[in-house]
Amino acid sequence: MSKARGRVGVDTNVLVYAVNESSVFNSGTRKLLKKLIREKTQIIITWQNLTEFYAIVTDKKRFPRPMSPLETAKYIGSCLDGGEYGLVLPNVQTGSGFLRMIKRVKPVGQRIYDVFLAATLVSNGVERLITGNKKDFAGIAGLEAVGMDEFKV
Repeated sequence: MSKARGRVGVDTNVLVYAVNESSVFNSGTRKLLKKLIREKTQIIITWQNLTEFYAIVTDKKRFPRPMSPLETAKYIGSCLDGGEYGLVLPNVQTGSGFLRMIKRVKPVGQRIYDVFLAATLVSNGVERLITGNKKDFAGIAGLEAVGMDEFKV
């Protein structure tokens, strides 16, 4: 069972589960995030996470009770302003790492977004990622994908 420590990235699905009250993962995800905050683990997010989050939670086809654009913007602002989440940005190393990851993983379709998220995290020194779907990050060097259920809550 993995333990929280230092800094850990989160996949967009973690952010979505935390606000989706009808998800079976909602309660566990909220407990996990609270635990990380309590343990002073810095939760790392990217602008990619936030744009994906926005796209999902405002879409009535993808989210049971969609949030309004203003409500979503306010929530994103609270993530950025609250101090619990650290924001990292793509940098010079992100591009070269992204290209190396593409050559190794050979992503097809939507998986390219997971590879770019991984490249952004790794290029910012983030070595662990909490996700609801570890297989999305299989084969990505430098990033340990840990399932939400693998953290002791």
